[in-house]
Amino acid sequence: MPGHTARPDRSRPDNVLAHRWAPGDVVLWDNACVLHRADHSAVVGDRVMHRGMVASHVA
Repeated sequence: MPGHTARPDRSRPDNVLAHRWAPGDVVLWDNACVLHRADHSAVVGDRVMHRGMVASHVA
């Protein structure tokens, strides 16, 4: 992103989730506050991703 600099604390081991996929797994994350990187080197077969959005309601 233009104007943004990488922060080393974002990739510290205590801030990283490394998930080992198994059939039937579902993983959710909030793109507004999470950096996402996928390693597809060990992927066998198809991977299906769906994007969902939650609308906010202000009373």
